This record gives sequence, C-alpha cells and structure tokens, in this order.
Amino acid sequence: MNWKKAVFFLSVICTFSNAYKIAIFTPDVSASQLIFNKRVAETFAKAGHEVKMFRIRAMGYKHIEVHVNQKLVNVADVIAYSDENFDAFHKAQGDYYFSELSVFSTKSRQAYQRFADLLTNSCSELLQMTSFMLSLKEENFDIAFAASTDYCSIGLIHASKIPTWIWLDSGPLTDFVAENIGVSSPPSFVPLEFADSGDKMTFMQRCFNLVLRGSFPFFFDRAYALPQNEIFKKYVDYDFPDLRDLAKNVPLVMTNTHEFYDFQRPTLSKIINLGGLGLSNFTGSPLPEPFKNLIDKYDTVILFSFGTVADASQMPKEWKETLLKTFSKFSNILFIFRYLEADLKVPENVHLTKWMPQFELLNHPKTKLIIFQGGYNTFQEAIYASKPMVVIPLFGDQKRNANLIKKFGIGMRLDKSNLNEDSLFKAIKLVLESPNYSSNIAKLNAIVSQKPFSAEEKLLKWTDFLVQIKNIPNLTPITVEMSFIEYHNLDVFGFCILTFIAIFWLLLSFVNFVRQTFFSMKHQKEERHEKNE
Repeated sequence: MNWKKAVFFLSVICTFSNAYKIAIFTPDVSASQLIFNKRVAETFAKAGHEVKMFRIRAMGYKHIEVHVNQKLVNVADVIAYSDENFDAFHKAQGDYYFSELSVFSTKSRQAYQRFADLLTNSCSELLQMTSFMLSLKEENFDIAFAASTDYCSIGLIHASKIPTWIWLDSGPLTDFVAENIGVSSPPSFVPLEFADSGDKMTFMQRCFNLVLRGSFPFFFDRAYALPQNEIFKKYVDYDFPDLRDLAKNVPLVMTNTHEFYDFQRPTLSKIINLGGLGLSNFTGSPLPEPFKNLIDKYDTVILFSFGTVADASQMPKEWKETLLKTFSKFSNILFIFRYLEADLKVPENVHLTKWMPQFELLNHPKTKLIIFQGGYNTFQEAIYASKPMVVIPLFGDQKRNANLIKKFGIGMRLDKSNLNEDSLFKAIKLVLESPNYSSNIAKLNAIVSQKPFSAEEKLLKWTDFLVQIKNIPNLTPITVEMSFIEYHNLDVFGFCILTFIAIFWLLLSFVNFVRQTFFSMKHQKEERHEKNE
C-alpha cells in the first residue's frame, strides 16, 4: 500500500509545474479542527508545496496537542487570548456541556455568545500585532485557507493581499458557511447544525428547524459580522470591505465530509468534499507504549473519549461512577479512557490516559467499539477503521452526528438524560454482540474505500486550478445578492394572497350587488303589484 501512496504523490508532483506557497489559518477551537488542518497541510507538503500553518491560539486549550510533522510544515504559534477570559469561559462551558439544555435556553445562548466573544477578542489581538500583520504581507503567499469558525481569517487574507483563498470547513458544511455563500437549506429536511433532528423530521422538529433557520442569520450578524467588521475598520482600514461581502464571493469551499455518510442536501459546484483525507491510506504503525503492552493482555478493547473541548474530568460525579461501574462489569475487556486528571480510582480493566493514538487504536484488530461524544473527526475515523460506535452527544453538532449514526445503523445513541449503568451496559453489550452494527459499518467502509477520486487528489488538483485562475465568479449563486424577501418569494406570496383577497372581495361584492339588485327589483315589483290592487 505504501508504494501506491508514493506513486500517487509522485504523479501529483509531476503534474504541477510550480510549487506554491500556502497559508493555513487554524484557530485552536478543537482538536478535530487542528487534526483536519494538519492533514491538509501535510498533504500539500508531501506534494512539494511550501506550507505555513498559523496555529492561532484563540481559546487557550493547553491540553490540545496535535503533532504536525514540522520537517514538512512550518508551524507558527500565534498567542491571541487572555488567560483570565479563557478560564472563565472554560469553567462556564463545563457546566453547559454536561447539562441537558434546549438550544433556546439562556445557558445555551450565553454559551454561543461566549464562544463568539472569545473569537472576536482573539481577532482584535491579532490585528494589533504589527509584526504579525506585516509578516503576512511580506510572505507573498499564493493562496490561503480560512477557518470556518468566524470571519477573522477572511479579513486577514484580504488585508494581506493574498491573491486567492479557500474556505476550509473541518466538518460537514456549517450553517455559518452555508448562509454566507448562498446555499439553499430547506428547513423541512436539512437539519440545523445544532438541532437534535435528522433529515426525516416530525412536525414539531420542522417547526423548530424553521424558527432557528430563520433566526440564525441575525445571530451570525450580531455575534460575528458586526463586531468583527468594527475591529477591522478600527485597526486595519476605515474603508475595509464588509466581511460578509468577502465571504459570499469565496472561490471554493472545502468540507471535511463525504456524501456517502452525510445527510443529503442542496449544494453548490464550489463546494468540494474532502471526507477521509489522511484516513483512507492508513497502513498501520506500531503502537507506542504503554498501549501495546496493555492490549497484549486482553482479547477485546473499547475506547472511550469525550474529545478535547469537553473535559471528562468536569463530568458530574454520578457520570464518573456510572462509567466506571459499567466498565467493571466487562472485566475481560480493556477500556482505554481519555481523562486528563488523576482523581479517579479505576477498576483493573480501565486505563486512564491524557492522550491516545486514537486512529491507530481504532485500526487495531482487538478494538471492537468506541464510546464517544459524537465529534465528527472520531465519527469519520471509526468509519474508516470499520468500528461501530456508542455515542453520548454533549453539545454543538454532536446530536446531529448521533442522528447520522442512527440513520446508517452503525451504532447506538445514549442521551445525557438517560445515562445510567443499565442503559450503558445494554448499549455496549448490544453493539458488541449484534451482527447488524458490524455489518453496516463494514458496508459503509467498503463504499468509502472504493470511491473513484481520493480526497488528496481533489484537494491538490482543485487548489492548483484555483491558484492558476484566482477567482471563479461563475460559481457564485445569485442567492447571495437576494434579500430575505426575494429569496423566500415573500413578495410573490404576498402579491398572490392580496390578489386572491381582492378577487374574493370583488366576487363577494358582485354577488352582494346582484343579490341587492335582485331583491330591490323584487321589492319594487311587489310594491307596483300592491298599488295596482
């Protein structure tokens, strides 16, 4: 398999006449985002390009460590956060992650706003770093990749006069990006990113989706566009263009998803799916210690991870007890549990670790299952490793991802409100013993493994094309120029309704006129008849 990979990259290098200088802006909002950006950067570097990855420390997560091959990629660490602000954010978010809350709840709204405020504050810090801003211009990049978390990196690209750019989504197409580039998102079957629904919705879910879909553009404006426009005008140029105008004219969007394992939805020609990047050509590597030694002692291994954003040590005490008591019932199975602190007394078959080589462990033949929070990176890794899942969604898009797992029959979902020893034990036992889950994940794995074009090929060839062309206005839909009223045909519906009312009123008036005329004539006739008598 290694020789095939080498031949592919050799053919790509031969195809390109020039090596490009590429910038990738990567805020450290999650490990998933960093991992995907690392895979993008390393793919370019292996193809002979010069890559600089700006790791913008906007959040201050000190435990998020993603190892980039720095022999290939130049990584620039940019500190742009306040410890005081982040510590307050991290504590408040911990309470939010492990609570069962509605999207409409005050805590949920505050959580989203805190996230947006941190990104805007980080952007403000960046714009005030004179040496950083000057270096961006002096680097003379051929192309840049902007993060999909907010508008900041789009503004940085424009301010640095980088000739072209691509919007990089570290998961499926986000509502934020879709709204900006004019993608149609019918609320009847396209679930909102943070909503708990799939593509087949109940009446109430469609109502919920419609309300949120209509209100999100206003939230995006208030939380991101308005404050970030203000800081670019303040620190860069008073006449700096509206960030929303820059966003809607993006030449290409690349997403970390695949049409084979996502909800089907309207899309645009400028959207390129890169699901499986860096995963499909996995050839295996020796497990580091202590994992190799641990696994040798057991026949079956289960992985447990709540990701990097939701700190498992902040779980309620009842959750920790539920997990450990349930794991102890499977004494012949090794549970590798990602956990940052050393405050738990664990059963003999549970190994706590601050870090694990997750994809390597998933590909180990003894690993039979992963229990996780529904992060999209782990979801994809499990598909490419052909391992079923038990998902306990915590926040954000994780309920959406849990509904994908349910839709494809590749795992079980447990809600936070239903997490107890009995439900967890049954879920683990069912997924391990039922052949349906293993069969379904194997079928899905076979489909994605045989796709005609690799993610690496699409990434490299589309990027090469864009560097040559610079801009592709042909791919920008007219929807980005339409008002809310025009887009939804509200004026047409209003005209039709008013026309119907007018016609109905005229008909009613005519009938009333005929009726009055008839009765008037009848009355006159009766009066004449009475006079004649």
